[in-house]
Amino acid sequence: MSLSLGSFISFLILLSFHLSIIVASSSFSFVQITDIHIGDSKGRATIYLNAIVDYINHLHATQPDKYNLRSVYLTGDLTNTALPWEFQTIQTVMDKLNSTLQWLPLMGNHDCWTYNSTWEEPFPTGDAIFQRLFGNHIANDKTVKFYSGNSLVPNPEHNIQSFFHNFVVDSGVHSEPIFVALDWNSRAKAAPTYKGSWPGAEMHDFANGTYQWFQSIMPFLEEQNRPVIMLQHHPFRTPTFVPTDIYGWRSKDKNRLRTEVLEKQSFPIPEVFAGHFHRWWDGTAYDTYHKTPDLMQHESPASKDDGLFAIVSIDETGMIGSVEEFHAGPA
Repeated sequence: MSLSLGSFISFLILLSFHLSIIVASSSFSFVQITDIHIGDSKGRATIYLNAIVDYINHLHATQPDKYNLRSVYLTGDLTNTALPWEFQTIQTVMDKLNSTLQWLPLMGNHDCWTYNSTWEEPFPTGDAIFQRLFGNHIANDKTVKFYSGNSLVPNPEHNIQSFFHNFVVDSGVHSEPIFVALDWNSRAKAAPTYKGSWPGAEMHDFANGTYQWFQSIMPFLEEQNRPVIMLQHHPFRTPTFVPTDIYGWRSKDKNRLRTEVLEKQSFPIPEVFAGHFHRWWDGTAYDTYHKTPDLMQHESPASKDDGLFAIVSIDETGMIGSVEEFHAGPA
Protein backbone atom coordinates (compact mmCIF):
# COMPACT_ATOMS: atom_id res chain seq x y z
CA MET A 1 0.00 0.00 0.00
CA SER A 2 1.38 3.43 -0.94
CA LEU A 3 0.83 6.69 0.93
CA SER A 4 0.41 10.09 -0.64
CA LEU A 5 2.70 12.86 0.55
CA GLY A 6 -0.21 14.46 2.43
CA SER A 7 -1.09 11.20 4.13
CA PHE A 8 2.54 10.63 5.11
CA ILE A 9 2.80 14.11 6.62
CA SER A 10 -0.45 13.51 8.53
CA PHE A 11 1.01 10.24 9.81
CA LEU A 12 4.15 11.99 11.02
CA ILE A 13 2.09 14.64 12.79
CA LEU A 14 -0.01 11.96 14.49
CA LEU A 15 3.13 10.02 15.46
CA SER A 16 4.69 13.18 16.86
CA PHE A 17 1.54 13.80 18.90
CA HIS A 18 1.63 10.31 20.38
CA LEU A 19 5.33 10.61 21.18
CA SER A 20 4.71 13.92 22.93
CA ILE A 21 2.13 12.18 25.10
CA ILE A 22 4.67 9.48 25.98
CA VAL A 23 7.25 12.08 26.97
CA ALA A 24 4.73 14.05 29.02
CA SER A 25 3.63 10.92 30.87
CA SER A 26 7.13 10.57 32.31
CA SER A 27 6.13 12.98 35.11
CA PHE A 28 5.54 11.04 38.31
CA SER A 29 5.26 11.29 42.09
CA PHE A 30 7.08 9.82 45.05
CA VAL A 31 6.11 9.49 48.70
CA GLN A 32 8.19 10.63 51.66
CA ILE A 33 7.56 8.95 55.02
CA THR A 34 9.83 9.89 57.88
CA ASP A 35 10.35 9.43 61.62
CA ILE A 36 8.21 6.33 61.93
CA HIS A 37 9.68 5.36 65.31
CA ILE A 38 8.44 1.78 65.53
CA GLY A 39 8.64 0.90 69.23
CA ASP A 40 7.69 4.38 70.41
CA SER A 41 6.29 4.27 73.94
CA LYS A 42 2.87 5.48 72.75
CA GLY A 43 2.54 2.26 70.80
CA ARG A 44 0.74 3.69 67.78
CA ALA A 45 3.62 3.96 65.31
CA THR A 46 2.81 0.60 63.69
CA ILE A 47 -0.88 1.49 63.43
CA TYR A 48 -0.05 4.73 61.66
CA LEU A 49 2.43 3.13 59.27
CA ASN A 50 -0.17 0.52 58.31
CA ALA A 51 -2.66 3.33 57.71
CA ILE A 52 -0.19 5.17 55.48
CA VAL A 53 0.52 2.05 53.39
CA ASP A 54 -3.24 1.44 53.02
CA TYR A 55 -3.73 5.07 51.97
CA ILE A 56 -0.93 4.90 49.39
CA ASN A 57 -2.32 1.65 47.97
CA HIS A 58 -5.75 3.27 47.73
CA LEU A 59 -4.42 6.33 45.89
CA HIS A 60 -2.40 4.14 43.56
CA ALA A 61 -5.47 2.08 42.71
CA THR A 62 -8.06 4.87 42.45
CA GLN A 63 -6.11 7.90 41.20
CA PRO A 64 -3.25 6.56 39.06
CA ASP A 65 -3.46 9.36 36.52
CA LYS A 66 -3.41 12.12 39.11
CA TYR A 67 -0.39 10.96 41.07
CA ASN A 68 1.41 8.35 38.94
CA LEU A 69 3.02 7.07 42.13
CA ARG A 70 6.31 5.26 41.66
CA SER A 71 8.41 5.20 44.84
CA VAL A 72 8.22 5.47 48.61
CA TYR A 73 11.25 6.74 50.51
CA LEU A 74 11.53 6.26 54.28
CA THR A 75 13.89 9.05 55.34
CA GLY A 76 15.15 7.71 58.65
CA ASP A 77 14.20 7.01 62.25
CA LEU A 78 12.45 3.87 61.14
CA THR A 79 12.79 2.64 64.71
CA ASN A 80 12.77 4.16 68.15
CA THR A 81 15.64 2.20 69.71
CA ALA A 82 17.10 0.18 66.80
CA LEU A 83 15.91 -3.18 68.13
CA PRO A 84 15.76 -6.00 65.57
CA TRP A 85 12.00 -6.48 65.94
CA GLU A 86 11.46 -2.77 65.21
CA PHE A 87 13.32 -3.02 61.89
CA GLN A 88 11.47 -6.27 61.12
CA THR A 89 8.15 -4.53 61.68
CA ILE A 90 9.10 -1.93 59.07
CA GLN A 91 9.79 -4.69 56.57
CA THR A 92 6.56 -6.54 57.38
CA VAL A 93 4.37 -3.46 56.97
CA MET A 94 6.14 -2.10 53.88
CA ASP A 95 5.84 -5.48 52.16
CA LYS A 96 2.08 -4.79 52.08
CA LEU A 97 2.72 -1.94 49.65
CA ASN A 98 1.45 -2.55 46.13
CA SER A 99 4.11 -4.65 44.43
CA THR A 100 4.38 -2.22 41.51
CA LEU A 101 5.63 0.50 43.86
CA GLN A 102 9.24 0.76 44.93
CA TRP A 103 10.12 1.38 48.58
CA LEU A 104 13.57 2.20 49.88
CA PRO A 105 14.65 2.91 53.48
CA LEU A 106 17.26 5.34 54.80
CA MET A 107 18.78 5.40 58.26
CA GLY A 108 18.15 8.02 60.95
CA ASN A 109 19.90 8.72 64.24
CA HIS A 110 17.44 6.52 66.17
CA ASP A 111 18.41 3.57 63.95
CA CYS A 112 22.10 3.58 64.90
CA TRP A 113 22.32 2.37 68.49
CA THR A 114 20.33 -0.55 69.92
CA TYR A 115 18.93 -0.32 73.46
CA ASN A 116 15.86 -0.84 75.61
CA SER A 117 14.75 0.38 79.02
CA THR A 118 17.28 -1.72 80.94
CA TRP A 119 20.09 -2.47 78.48
CA GLU A 120 22.22 -0.93 75.76
CA GLU A 121 24.65 -2.23 73.15
CA PRO A 122 28.25 -1.11 73.83
CA PHE A 123 28.64 -0.02 70.20
CA PRO A 124 26.34 1.42 67.48
CA THR A 125 25.31 -1.81 65.76
CA GLY A 126 21.98 -0.60 64.36
CA ASP A 127 23.52 -0.07 60.92
CA ALA A 128 24.47 -3.78 60.89
CA ILE A 129 20.88 -4.80 61.68
CA PHE A 130 19.71 -2.43 58.92
CA GLN A 131 22.17 -4.08 56.53
CA ARG A 132 20.99 -7.61 57.38
CA LEU A 133 17.34 -6.77 56.81
CA PHE A 134 17.46 -4.20 54.02
CA GLY A 135 20.88 -4.47 52.38
CA ASN A 136 19.88 -6.92 49.67
CA HIS A 137 16.48 -5.23 49.25
CA ILE A 138 18.28 -2.01 48.33
CA ALA A 139 21.15 -3.56 46.38
CA ASN A 140 18.86 -5.73 44.23
CA ASP A 141 16.59 -2.86 43.20
CA LYS A 142 17.07 -2.43 39.47
CA THR A 143 17.22 1.38 39.70
CA VAL A 144 19.79 1.51 42.54
CA LYS A 145 23.43 2.29 41.79
CA PHE A 146 26.56 2.70 43.93
CA TYR A 147 25.02 1.19 47.08
CA SER A 148 27.64 1.32 49.83
CA GLY A 149 25.72 -0.34 52.64
CA ASN A 150 26.82 -3.93 52.17
CA SER A 151 30.46 -3.13 52.94
CA LEU A 152 31.83 -2.85 56.47
CA VAL A 153 33.96 0.28 56.79
CA PRO A 154 36.63 1.10 59.40
CA ASN A 155 35.41 4.21 61.21
CA PRO A 156 38.51 5.95 62.61
CA GLU A 157 36.50 8.73 64.23
CA HIS A 158 34.99 6.34 66.77
CA ASN A 159 37.35 3.34 66.54
CA ILE A 160 34.58 1.05 65.32
CA GLN A 161 33.38 -0.49 62.07
CA SER A 162 30.26 0.87 60.38
CA PHE A 163 27.89 0.25 57.47
CA PHE A 164 27.11 3.52 55.69
CA HIS A 165 23.89 3.21 53.74
CA ASN A 166 24.31 5.53 50.77
CA PHE A 167 22.89 4.91 47.31
CA VAL A 168 21.76 6.46 44.03
CA VAL A 169 18.36 5.86 42.41
CA ASP A 170 18.38 6.35 38.65
CA SER A 171 15.45 5.43 36.39
CA GLY A 172 17.66 5.86 33.32
CA VAL A 173 15.17 8.31 31.79
CA HIS A 174 16.94 11.51 30.80
CA SER A 175 13.98 13.76 31.63
CA GLU A 176 13.80 12.44 35.22
CA PRO A 177 15.88 13.39 38.27
CA ILE A 178 18.43 11.26 40.04
CA PHE A 179 17.90 10.62 43.75
CA VAL A 180 20.87 10.46 46.12
CA ALA A 181 20.27 8.91 49.55
CA LEU A 182 22.84 9.91 52.18
CA ASP A 183 23.71 8.49 55.60
CA TRP A 184 25.06 11.41 57.64
CA ASN A 185 23.91 9.94 60.97
CA SER A 186 26.40 10.19 63.82
CA ARG A 187 27.83 6.96 65.23
CA ALA A 188 28.92 8.77 68.41
CA LYS A 189 27.45 7.95 71.81
CA ALA A 190 24.71 10.15 73.22
CA ALA A 191 25.53 12.50 76.07
CA PRO A 192 26.11 10.96 79.53
CA THR A 193 22.94 9.63 81.21
CA TYR A 194 21.27 9.24 77.75
CA LYS A 195 21.01 6.02 75.78
CA GLY A 196 21.49 5.63 72.05
CA SER A 197 23.51 7.66 69.59
CA TRP A 198 24.34 11.33 69.33
CA PRO A 199 21.35 13.01 67.65
CA GLY A 200 23.26 15.19 65.19
CA ALA A 201 24.86 14.70 61.77
CA GLU A 202 28.47 13.84 60.90
CA MET A 203 30.39 14.12 57.63
CA HIS A 204 32.15 10.72 57.92
CA ASP A 205 35.10 12.15 55.99
CA PHE A 206 37.33 9.10 55.70
CA ALA A 207 37.82 6.26 53.22
CA ASN A 208 34.40 4.88 52.19
CA GLY A 209 32.61 7.20 54.61
CA THR A 210 29.61 9.18 53.40
CA TYR A 211 31.43 12.40 52.47
CA GLN A 212 34.03 10.67 50.32
CA TRP A 213 31.37 8.39 48.82
CA PHE A 214 29.36 11.50 47.87
CA GLN A 215 32.42 13.01 46.22
CA SER A 216 33.11 9.76 44.36
CA ILE A 217 29.75 9.77 42.55
CA MET A 218 30.12 13.37 41.30
CA PRO A 219 31.65 12.34 37.94
CA PHE A 220 28.61 10.14 37.28
CA LEU A 221 26.19 12.93 38.22
CA GLU A 222 28.10 15.44 36.10
CA GLU A 223 27.99 13.09 33.12
CA GLN A 224 24.24 12.62 33.50
CA ASN A 225 23.67 16.38 33.88
CA ARG A 226 20.18 15.92 35.33
CA PRO A 227 18.51 17.38 38.43
CA VAL A 228 19.60 15.67 41.65
CA ILE A 229 17.26 15.31 44.62
CA MET A 230 18.95 14.65 47.96
CA LEU A 231 17.33 12.36 50.53
CA GLN A 232 18.67 12.35 54.08
CA HIS A 233 17.48 12.31 57.66
CA HIS A 234 19.02 15.55 58.91
CA PRO A 235 18.02 18.79 57.17
CA PHE A 236 20.74 21.39 56.66
CA ARG A 237 18.77 24.21 58.25
CA THR A 238 17.90 23.72 61.92
CA PRO A 239 14.95 25.38 63.70
CA THR A 240 16.07 28.60 65.36
CA PHE A 241 15.28 27.35 68.86
CA VAL A 242 17.32 24.13 68.48
CA PRO A 243 21.09 23.93 69.23
CA THR A 244 22.29 22.93 65.77
CA ASP A 245 25.71 21.60 66.85
CA ILE A 246 23.96 19.02 69.03
CA TYR A 247 20.80 18.07 67.15
CA GLY A 248 21.63 19.02 63.56
CA TRP A 249 24.59 19.88 61.38
CA ARG A 250 27.63 21.63 62.76
CA SER A 251 27.92 24.90 60.89
CA LYS A 252 31.48 24.22 59.71
CA ASP A 253 30.48 20.82 58.29
CA LYS A 254 27.41 21.88 56.36
CA ASN A 255 29.22 24.94 54.98
CA ARG A 256 32.16 22.80 53.92
CA LEU A 257 29.76 20.49 52.11
CA ARG A 258 28.20 23.51 50.45
CA THR A 259 31.46 25.10 49.24
CA GLU A 260 33.41 21.94 48.40
CA VAL A 261 30.65 19.90 46.74
CA LEU A 262 27.19 21.37 46.28
CA GLU A 263 28.07 24.75 44.77
CA LYS A 264 30.76 23.33 42.47
CA GLN A 265 28.50 21.11 40.38
CA SER A 266 27.03 22.11 37.02
CA PHE A 267 23.88 20.01 37.42
CA PRO A 268 20.92 21.46 39.38
CA ILE A 269 20.21 20.28 42.93
CA PRO A 270 16.74 21.71 43.49
CA GLU A 271 15.80 20.20 46.85
CA VAL A 272 16.77 18.13 49.85
CA PHE A 273 14.06 16.07 51.55
CA ALA A 274 14.59 15.34 55.23
CA GLY A 275 12.84 14.75 58.55
CA HIS A 276 14.31 14.63 62.07
CA PHE A 277 12.64 17.70 63.61
CA HIS A 278 9.07 16.40 63.24
CA ARG A 279 7.68 19.44 61.42
CA TRP A 280 6.27 20.56 58.09
CA TRP A 281 8.75 23.09 56.75
CA ASP A 282 9.75 24.45 53.34
CA GLY A 283 12.44 27.03 52.66
CA THR A 284 16.05 27.49 51.67
CA ALA A 285 18.62 25.05 53.02
CA TYR A 286 21.31 27.72 53.47
CA ASP A 287 21.43 31.43 54.21
CA THR A 288 24.12 31.78 51.53
CA TYR A 289 24.15 29.63 48.40
CA HIS A 290 26.16 30.75 45.37
CA LYS A 291 24.35 28.74 42.75
CA THR A 292 21.11 28.83 40.74
CA PRO A 293 18.63 27.40 41.50
CA ASP A 294 18.88 27.84 45.25
CA LEU A 295 18.92 24.61 47.25
CA MET A 296 15.50 24.25 48.84
CA GLN A 297 14.72 22.12 51.87
CA HIS A 298 11.51 20.23 52.64
CA GLU A 299 10.92 18.60 55.99
CA SER A 300 8.04 16.25 56.67
CA PRO A 301 6.78 15.59 60.21
CA ALA A 302 6.88 12.29 62.04
CA SER A 303 4.55 9.70 60.61
CA LYS A 304 4.06 8.42 64.16
CA ASP A 305 2.05 11.61 64.74
CA ASP A 306 -1.32 10.81 63.17
CA GLY A 307 -0.01 9.08 60.05
CA LEU A 308 1.45 12.12 58.32
CA PHE A 309 3.34 11.83 55.02
CA ALA A 310 4.04 13.77 51.81
CA ILE A 311 3.54 13.15 48.11
CA VAL A 312 6.00 14.98 45.87
CA SER A 313 5.28 15.46 42.18
CA ILE A 314 8.05 15.68 39.60
CA ASP A 315 7.33 17.67 36.43
CA GLU A 316 8.40 16.84 32.87
CA THR A 317 11.72 18.68 33.30
CA GLY A 318 12.72 16.59 36.31
CA MET A 319 12.16 19.42 38.80
CA ILE A 320 9.85 19.56 41.82
CA GLY A 321 6.27 20.30 40.83
CA SER A 322 4.49 20.26 44.19
CA VAL A 323 4.59 18.82 47.69
CA GLU A 324 1.26 17.72 49.16
CA GLU A 325 0.72 16.90 52.82
CA PHE A 326 -1.45 13.91 53.77
CA HIS A 327 -2.94 12.59 56.98
CA ALA A 328 -3.69 8.87 56.95
CA GLY A 329 -4.02 8.24 60.66
CA PRO A 330 -7.11 6.54 62.08
CA ALA A 331 -9.41 8.68 64.20
